Amino acid sequence: MSLINLIKNLNINIGNPAKTAPKVFNFETLGNFFSGSNKKNNKDLIPYYFYNNITFTNVFWKTCFDYVKLKKEINSKKLILLIKRNFNKKNYFELITIYSILITLGKFSIAYKIRELFFLILENDNPSLKSKYLNKIISLNKGIQSKEKKNLKKNKVKIINSIKNFKDKNFNKLLSKYLNGKKVSVVGVSIGSQGNAKKINKFDIVVKFNFFSKKHYSDLNTQSDRCDISYFSDYFLKNKKKLILNSKNQIKYFVFKFNKSNDYSLLPKKETAISNVYDDLILGTPSLLINTLFDLIRYYPSEIMIFNSTLYYPINNKIRNLNTKKYRKINFETKYSVFSIVKSFAVHDIITEYIIVRNLFILKLIKVDNQLERILNLGLEKYLRKMEKYYKNSILILLNKNYKGL
Repeated sequence: MSLINLIKNLNINIGNPAKTAPKVFNFETLGNFFSGSNKKNNKDLIPYYFYNNITFTNVFWKTCFDYVKLKKEINSKKLILLIKRNFNKKNYFELITIYSILITLGKFSIAYKIRELFFLILENDNPSLKSKYLNKIISLNKGIQSKEKKNLKKNKVKIINSIKNFKDKNFNKLLSKYLNGKKVSVVGVSIGSQGNAKKINKFDIVVKFNFFSKKHYSDLNTQSDRCDISYFSDYFLKNKKKLILNSKNQIKYFVFKFNKSNDYSLLPKKETAISNVYDDLILGTPSLLINTLFDLIRYYPSEIMIFNSTLYYPINNKIRNLNTKKYRKINFETKYSVFSIVKSFAVHDIITEYIIVRNLFILKLIKVDNQLERILNLGLEKYLRKMEKYYKNSILILLNKNYKGL
């Protein structure tokens, strides 16, 4: 059961005013609000009313509306002070709602401070009310999701053992035998610019995402067309299953996330494996990269190295130009790709994703190429500031549903 559902159960048991899991937002729901497409009787419907706090509700949504529609910059100090005044031990689960809204708006730095406030209130809450679920969230914040390196060093053995020794009904013995003791290269989700193909091919096993054909790898210098294991998203399985069934390539294992609604029929049984889903996030679901790394680690490869993944950090001018006069000169495919990326920021919680990848690297559970290492060495706060700057324009276009010029 995911942490969000556990929080829902806890709210009900302790009589918390928020008797459901915290409301989380995405581009579709917020876009309808900001574009005015959810009007009824010429009255805007506020997407969410915070518990017993009409004044805060109105001020918060006006601040968001002014930023998206009028491009009036948010005063972070003023907003954080307002939030601190209105949230305490009684209603602090609603901070997760605010966190999701701010990430969707692309205000990553403020969202990060709200995340810190949430954990601060949580840790100082009445110990008698703490359930095993709350203690689990606290332990995660001091463990693999900790921003503090001292917590990593202090709990290093415990963290590593919890990841490596996790086995459930989806643990695949054949895949374990195949991966155990091998050197594994993981070729990233967001493409880097380095020519890593020769380095990738030197590994015993090459892992890629949603791979089904060599034909779709035009830049063989950067990526290589080799793939031994492919991890697939739920979307790919549901919408492009025929591509997998019709593929004739060298893939030895097709790996899919465990999902009761997934249809695994017709897939080759010997080559199909199911991965566990890493649900321990306070917001959204794990990205395919994060889920794959946790799944691979438990099969005890001798080495895991990530290539060509930048955690969506803009390493070239294609993304940066979205905020310049060169924007209209960018082809549609590039723009569409960027919009797909920004829609995933709240779904997969880019703040926690960065922290997890950085911590896996620090704990030496993974290695990374030079490009990703430079991004991790930026530090979380600088990374978030840069991401805000380079994705701001495309996020505002999406939220305003202003697609002119695309």
